[in-house]
Amino acid sequence: KKRKQVENISLSALYSKFCAEVACCQALWNQLDDLDRNAWVLEATFSKEGLNKCQRSIYLDEGAKLNITLDPLRPTEKPASFEFVGSRSHTFRKAYEEYSAWSRRRSVRENLEACFGKSLAKPCHR
Repeated sequence: KKRKQVENISLSALYSKFCAEVACCQALWNQLDDLDRNAWVLEATFSKEGLNKCQRSIYLDEGAKLNITLDPLRPTEKPASFEFVGSRSHTFRKAYEEYSAWSRRRSVRENLEACFGKSLAKPCHR
C-alpha cells in the first residue's frame, strides 16, 4: 500500500499561513465596509465560489443604480465589471466610462463620488 505523505507543518506555521491569507483579503473588506457604511447598498452579493465575485448594487438616484463587482486582488482599481440600470442610467454610465482620474489611493466610494461629482446617496433610515 502506498501511504500519502503528510507535510509536517507546525501549528505556528499553519497559523502564520492563515494570517497571511486573511491579510490578503483585508483591502477588499475595507472597500466593501466603506461602501456598506457610506452608500445606499441595495444588495450585497458574494459568489458561491468564494471571494472571486464581490458585488454591490448601489442606489444613485430615483432613476439609476449601479451594479459593480470588485476584484478581490485589486479592490481599489476601477471595476471593469459594472452595469448601470434605470431610466437615468445613461447619464451615470457616460460619466463612469469617460472618467480617467480613478486613483487606487482613494476608496472605490471616493472615486465614484469624484466621477459623478456628488456624494453617493445614503438610505433614509440611517
